[in-house]
Amino acid sequence: MRQTVTIADSTVNCQSAGLASEHVSYCMKTTTTHFEQSFLIITSDDAEPWLSLEWVGEQSEASTRAGCESLLTIMQEQQIYRLLNDTSRAAGCWPGALRWLVFDWLPRIHAAGLQCCAHVYGSNHHSQMDAGAAMLLFDAEGIAIQAFRKKSSAQAWLHSQSVPAQQAA
Repeated sequence: MRQTVTIADSTVNCQSAGLASEHVSYCMKTTTTHFEQSFLIITSDDAEPWLSLEWVGEQSEASTRAGCESLLTIMQEQQIYRLLNDTSRAAGCWPGALRWLVFDWLPRIHAAGLQCCAHVYGSNHHSQMDAGAAMLLFDAEGIAIQAFRKKSSAQAWLHSQSVPAQQAA
């Protein structure tokens, strides 16, 4: 596990508030990398209530399974039950993994507490079709899921999702 600290500054003119000079405030964000392989990076940060998955390059049934199993473990360990699943940089499709995903992995991640998933489409038409089929099944399991073409839209949707009372603490 690797942690990265990002510091962003925000300069504000404070003369209108009666101060003689500018005031600089800093916002620190810690990003933790939970899993990093050539095909997938899973991170979280203290500013967002979700795990971020960034699928990269050519995907196969083996990489899909390895990534999904790692995600399930990380979600349970970190107790983060929302996902930002970004496939915009992924290539290829994974029809062999779809059956496994639906009948094996999906029931397990649902039982582990997954609440919602924002999916960012990749450019591959076949992977979009596979994602669409998987989304219907997520929805059937009672997991809120929505697909987006832009990551910023997916993030906004995740922010709009309410947290159940037992996990709001």
